[in-house]
Amino acid sequence: MLVVGDDKYQKWACFRCPGGCGENILLPLNKTQRPCWAVFIDWLGRPTIHPSVRQLNECRCHFWIRQGCVDWCPDD
Repeated sequence: MLVVGDDKYQKWACFRCPGGCGENILLPLNKTQRPCWAVFIDWLGRPTIHPSVRQLNECRCHFWIRQGCVDWCPDD
């Protein structure tokens, strides 16, 4: 995962979809826009993203990233 910005202003979180479709996911981190996500990096450098990410393409996956690991959401 790559976070674009600096310590004061994070702009984007960029990473490849873990669902296997190969799509690059760009999540906006700007708190003044909707939707937006937040990224927290722990002391080991592992990212946590809030809220969950739902792919609406053919992949149709829904997941959380917590401490660098993908936690899949159950099917709706």
